[in-house]
Amino acid sequence: MFANCIDPHRVSSILERFNHHLAAFLRCSPCGVEDLAGQVCDLVSNVLQYRTVLLQMDDGDGLRCALAKDRRGEAGAPDSGYDPLLELVRDTVREPVVLDVAGCRALAAGIPLPGPGRRRSQGHMVALRPYGIHDPDEDLPLMGLLASLLGTVVRGWADRTRSVGIRRRLLSEIRVSRKQCEFLRQSGEQWRVMAENVHDWEMWLSPDGGVLGASPSCERICGHPPRSFRQDPSLLEAVIHPDDLEQWRRSMVDGTMLHCPCAEFRIVHRDGFERWVSQSTVRVRSAEGRDLGLRLSIRDISEQKYAEALLQAEALRDASTGLPGQVLLLDRVVQALERSRRRDGYTLALVCVRLDRFSFFSRCCGVDKEDRLRSAIATRLGGCVRRLDTVSCLEGDEFAVFLEGLAAPREAVRVCRRIRTSLDRPFQVDGCELNLRASLGVAIDRRGQENPGTLFGRAQLAMRQAERTGRYRFKVYTPRLGAPRRQRPDREPSRVAAGESLCME
Repeated sequence: MFANCIDPHRVSSILERFNHHLAAFLRCSPCGVEDLAGQVCDLVSNVLQYRTVLLQMDDGDGLRCALAKDRRGEAGAPDSGYDPLLELVRDTVREPVVLDVAGCRALAAGIPLPGPGRRRSQGHMVALRPYGIHDPDEDLPLMGLLASLLGTVVRGWADRTRSVGIRRRLLSEIRVSRKQCEFLRQSGEQWRVMAENVHDWEMWLSPDGGVLGASPSCERICGHPPRSFRQDPSLLEAVIHPDDLEQWRRSMVDGTMLHCPCAEFRIVHRDGFERWVSQSTVRVRSAEGRDLGLRLSIRDISEQKYAEALLQAEALRDASTGLPGQVLLLDRVVQALERSRRRDGYTLALVCVRLDRFSFFSRCCGVDKEDRLRSAIATRLGGCVRRLDTVSCLEGDEFAVFLEGLAAPREAVRVCRRIRTSLDRPFQVDGCELNLRASLGVAIDRRGQENPGTLFGRAQLAMRQAERTGRYRFKVYTPRLGAPRRQRPDREPSRVAAGESLCME
């Protein structure tokens, strides 16, 4: 084709120079498209001898170039005067063609370019105003060849650029994914450590009653491993004490725990012994509000329950003497006051006894000898009263004697005398002889109108008054005893039967 219209040496020279530009273009950066366009314009202008060369490329995906090479050899953006020609070429030219423009023949060729996706776009190259007089038809095949080669190179370069961009995006996403995986791995490890080392027994029940998960602490609390509950959900009810099972089922209705924050019940350990546990329940829901079941948190409170039982036993009974404590004493006072309200002439008396030099003996001889001394005092106090009466141990050096069913207040005075006489004898503790003195306060109720606290407080007030007036005394409470000191008479009558205070030496 070229042999009939163009000198072969000229074609070879043009192609050689074009290959040189293409090799440089393949090594250029993405901004080198305009450089390649400028070099192609130079070829058309200098080799094909055209004063003006227009080149326009737009693939619709970021590869854009518009260039004009004028007769002075300067390259720049096309003037607005070329717009009609470019519009004509853009709308009609696909193959190399010769156009008549303003009485001048021009070469025009389409440049096949890559487009978005699988679409193809089109660029255009136009050569105007040839130098000298030569027929543009002779240059038309070479113009088409240059346009075709330019489009091929641009497509390859665009594919390579897109591949590099895709590779970079993939590497960036891989790095982000690795960071996310590492974050998830660390988060999962943290949650695993927290779940496996939580002290309470955590359990997740599905809406249909299945066990979705259980913490390893369940084996410490109930003796069964977590997998046993996942394999057999009924095992949860099996470990609950039979007497507390119905209470637990009621508390699990709709996960409300009967409007209580927690429920306390007993479980039977795998080894057979019982444990007290406290269970709190919460309903779990997803972010969309879907029901995910119940979350149980079960805590072992056996030590707390045993401590409460011990404190209650100590409040009811003194450990060293076996005597009733203050709680049991006040309970018996309540019952006796109720009986005195129903019976006429049912007199009650509460006697508080405090021992002198008891704390000094305790500091010198130790706790063991103190307990033996308290037991000896309890034995003597028990020998001074009836089986109906109550002897109570309050604190280290303080005891109480509750008398009920007395025929007259004077019987309380006689009991106080017996107590004082009994405590007056020396105590023998581990070969040591100890003499103690006691101060006694008596509060009498003949109508059942007092409450236990008031009666107990009046007996202690009388005991403290006996201590202030001198050791080894006892006093009976009267309203005057509780009045301010300036209102008391200087002389205290000695009639107990009339309800007045009595001081005995």
